[in-house]
Amino acid sequence: MDLSWRILRIKVKYILSAIRLITPWVLRVIWYTITVLFETYRDWWLGVPKLVRRIADYWMEKADVKSGYSEYFYYAVCVASLFTIILGWIVVSYITVWTINFLIR
Repeated sequence: MDLSWRILRIKVKYILSAIRLITPWVLRVIWYTITVLFETYRDWWLGVPKLVRRIADYWMEKADVKSGYSEYFYYAVCVASLFTIILGWIVVSYITVWTINFLIR
């Protein structure tokens, strides 16, 4: 009886030690997920139109597009940059969910 209590005590000690080591990492992942979520919402409501125009201007400059193109081409590049932003958010969300599922299991 005494030996089994000693073994149980050692196991509980190791489990508590593991919990103490893992808890900061789990809390950091949760905090990162929450901050990414709030940044996404903030960017969506405040910064997406400016960001889309800035990306479209940058792409037009990199492509060395002369002013002879119509505004429709610029708007097509704006739509492409918006889809790029949304795709980036989807990829970040997928990676975050995958990481949390990996840590929970």
